[in-house]
Amino acid sequence: MKTHVLFSKVHWTWIVNLWKKRLPYALLLVFLTILSTMASLTFPLFFKYLINELQSNVNTLQLDEFRLKMIGLLVALGLLQLSTAVYPYFRAKMNLLIDWEVREKYFHLLLNQNQEFLKNFKTGDLITRLTDDIARFPKISWFCCSGIFRAFNSLSIVIFCVGAMAYLNLKLALYTLIPLPFALWMYMSIASKLDEGYGKSQKAISDTNNHLESSLSGIKILMAFNGEDREVKRFGDILSSRYDAELYITKLSGKIGIFYEFVGHFGQVLVVLVGGLMVVRGELTLGDYYAFFAYLGIIVYPMLDIPHLFVTSRQAFVCIDRLEELNQKEDFVIKGVHDKTHILDNFLHLELRNISFAYEKENILDNITFSVKKGQIVAIVGKIGSGKSTLLQLIAGVHKANFGDIRFNGISLKDIDIKSLRKNLAFVAQEPTIFSETVEENIRFFREYSSDQIRESASLSQVKDEMEKLPKGFLESLGQNGVNISGGQKQRLTIARALLGKPGLLLMDDVTAALDAENEKLFWDDLKSHLDDAAILVVTHRMATARQAQKVIFLVDGKIKAQGTFDELKQNCKEFKEMINEA
Repeated sequence: MKTHVLFSKVHWTWIVNLWKKRLPYALLLVFLTILSTMASLTFPLFFKYLINELQSNVNTLQLDEFRLKMIGLLVALGLLQLSTAVYPYFRAKMNLLIDWEVREKYFHLLLNQNQEFLKNFKTGDLITRLTDDIARFPKISWFCCSGIFRAFNSLSIVIFCVGAMAYLNLKLALYTLIPLPFALWMYMSIASKLDEGYGKSQKAISDTNNHLESSLSGIKILMAFNGEDREVKRFGDILSSRYDAELYITKLSGKIGIFYEFVGHFGQVLVVLVGGLMVVRGELTLGDYYAFFAYLGIIVYPMLDIPHLFVTSRQAFVCIDRLEELNQKEDFVIKGVHDKTHILDNFLHLELRNISFAYEKENILDNITFSVKKGQIVAIVGKIGSGKSTLLQLIAGVHKANFGDIRFNGISLKDIDIKSLRKNLAFVAQEPTIFSETVEENIRFFREYSSDQIRESASLSQVKDEMEKLPKGFLESLGQNGVNISGGQKQRLTIARALLGKPGLLLMDDVTAALDAENEKLFWDDLKSHLDDAAILVVTHRMATARQAQKVIFLVDGKIKAQGTFDELKQNCKEFKEMINEA
């Protein structure tokens, strides 16, 4: 999507699509721009008329009539000036609306991406793209409204001023246009450098946020290993690179600013010299000369505003490219096809047929086939690296199998509506995820469940009593990543979150490791009575957990070595028996 010209079709198409939903607002801003332009241009004409009338007819003027005419014109001009007062307000409001809309759009896009996408972007980089790239002046939200309409306003002023100056005196108007080709040459010669500079600057900001996010999330480990000084040095190096990148942009912008200031004031000098001579020679009236010079004064800053659009467009286009990088990645892998989509009303049966999966040419799973029925508990057992967790992630749709088919109630996963699948499935990952919310909201997770249902779910996961002992009980706010509760409590909170709503299929990745033997027994007893008609797949390395299952799937190097009851595998599978002895 990258380009090195201002009139980039892809970027302007992106901006036009943004404005299509706000067409009435765009028309209002166009109308206010025209009014604002008219307000800026009428005062010189008014004073031209006043000066010329006073100069030529000072002895014959009817003062009362002239005074009333002037007052009427001033009142009309004052009312016209009101448009210039409300115009910036509507521009600023639209900036905020664009900020909101773009950020919401790309945040929604992020939530519908797969795991491979998240491996390509660090958290700090994504935060930068959804915050700094959009909102910070003069980036996307400012450029898409204020930047464009300010330039439109300035262009309108320049066109009308040049037209008015040409009408007043064509020869003098041509003198004012002499510096313009040099201004265009300056921009064209520096545009590619601006692109490169803004790209490096935004990357430096992303690197800064990445480092902050990484350091703060792992601050306990840093302190435990006395890593504070090393992290400070690393952060200093990152800030130094950011300083260099932003200083480079500042230098380029400064050069452009100085050059255009010179161009603008050079035009004024020409008008003073040439126009003054024309007044002395009688070729130009004093009123026309005043109006001409007033228009030139009006035109100077708009002429600087137009090249400012060129400069800010480079930065905005770089930021649009960075957002579109998120859009060009493969979407979440389990979207239902429109004309094939099936709604999964309830879970009855799961079947895996010859499932194989490889990641970056490394085979993880090979020819996996088994089935799970409603009301059945199945344990997936194997040594570290045997593919247990990956298997659960394939069933949950986190990854897409390279070969084979996963079927729910006889329907292929790729043909099932994703939302209906999620309503029937709950997945508890090995690493618990805790949000900076209350205990109750962490379990509820934005769903419509009562406090009683939440406490019942917490009781099933053996965490209710411990949460009630917190200062505010279930209304206690948890810090980032649950910093004020233990690792075991975090895991049991995520189990409670999954159990809420009684899913038809429960996937648990080695989550009972956080429970002692007594609490694990209580957990399974309560779970069997609470979810007696649900299918449960549990990855585990604990033999006590595997004994709870009606079926055990034993994986070795990504292949099913054996499957059956715990006692059958213990009796018939040598490797499984060895694993029991090692436990």
